[in-house]
Amino acid sequence: MAGKKQEAVAAVPDEYIEQGHLMGSPDRIRSRWPEVTSIDGPTGWIVRCDTLEELELAADLGGTRDEVKV
Repeated sequence: MAGKKQEAVAAVPDEYIEQGHLMGSPDRIRSRWPEVTSIDGPTGWIVRCDTLEELELAADLGGTRDEVKV
């Protein structure tokens, strides 16, 4: 609110962002899935998919692959 957006962005460690987000290639996301889902606390996920491949990956990891309808 003070207009110091760049300072605020720089103050957030990359590790903090990595803890709660799955970003990158499908292989990277698959390799990080067990680590991220083992964190005690999350009870749901917000998934943003821009392609069918991304949606299928999310459904596969979430155990709902057979339920995806396009």
